[in-house]
Amino acid sequence: MSITYTLKGDLRSARTGDKTRIIHPFSIAKPTDPQACFDQTVANAAVDDVVSFGSVVNATLVALYSNQELSVKINGTGNFAVPFKEAFILAATAGQAITSLHLSNASGQIATVQVYIVGAVT
Repeated sequence: MSITYTLKGDLRSARTGDKTRIIHPFSIAKPTDPQACFDQTVANAAVDDVVSFGSVVNATLVALYSNQELSVKINGTGNFAVPFKEAFILAATAGQAITSLHLSNASGQIATVQVYIVGAVT
């Protein structure tokens, strides 16, 4: 089973300031490991809620889909928080791995997050 989404947004060139509209369809295959595909609730005002990786270690792809605006910290709570609304897709670069995710919710509402994690399984 796979889920198909379309990424839409604007990119602005750091060099020229020109803006380009992008529309890029992509699909994500649902992982076969049930521990790597689940829903997680994040309470309002939660800070650094841990996302369980289940039996996945050294994730190579993470997809988060939320019904509220959240922020995510990657590989440790001391790292920069990246805000996202609706979808957050992260692919590890060669030689790197995603080892932990922490979610914070300042939306004023309880958030439900669909979590998809792909990587080596123990």
